[in-house]
Amino acid sequence: MNTFNDIKELVSALKREEKLISEMFTKRKSLNYKLSYALELVDNDEDRINFLLQRSVIRENGGLLEIDDQFLEFFEQVLDVNEEINLSYINENIKSIKENINYYFNENNENRKYGYLRFIKKTFRKMGVITLRSVVDLRRNIENTFKNESNYKNKQLKLENLDEKRTIVTNLIKQTLLLINDEELTFFKTATDEELNRIITNLKYSLSECSHNLIEIEKQIIDYLNQIKHQGKFLEKLRKRSEEHTSELQSHSFISYAVF
Repeated sequence: MNTFNDIKELVSALKREEKLISEMFTKRKSLNYKLSYALELVDNDEDRINFLLQRSVIRENGGLLEIDDQFLEFFEQVLDVNEEINLSYINENIKSIKENINYYFNENNENRKYGYLRFIKKTFRKMGVITLRSVVDLRRNIENTFKNESNYKNKQLKLENLDEKRTIVTNLIKQTLLLINDEELTFFKTATDEELNRIITNLKYSLSECSHNLIEIEKQIIDYLNQIKHQGKFLEKLRKRSEEHTSELQSHSFISYAVF
């Protein structure tokens, strides 16, 4: 596998194949993207396709093309259209912060000490963004599931699974606030850094907003599940009536045949 030599080459490649990558990204959920489709967008120049394949921008399997997971995840996160809720990433950030706080206290060299502090600040900033994005993704996935899933059993099951994710996000928020307000009080009292204080203030505000949204999401899920339950009962009644009607018709047909 070849790699890009530098950021300039990467950006140039993405710009050159903008039409193809944009089309593949847009159709990533709705279309098995054939190699023949891609060739039409690169003037039937196979070398351009091979260049992207060799650098793992796209993958090819059985004549079908996909954007590589690494690039796909990047595009989805930047454009805020990712459908997967990466809860393990939030948990890993909490763990990393705790580890680097320990490194911070053990370090005597001021430069290395500041390096750990800088990592902690960067991670706290990310956590606010990631948690907020997880809540937005959760709400979008819930609405899409309720509106677009035609199988009622799967609709109910998916909503129940999303509700479990809601619970996990809620617990991760509690863990983060516990880390800030109780578990690492010594660190926040000794690490006198104005930027860190601003980051923590903003993070607390973001987490508070997320918590309020999660309460509304819980109510929404309960409402959707109740609607599914009522719709399921209604459809079951229709099915029984249809079976009874069919049985009556068959009975009448049998009697008519017997009389004849």
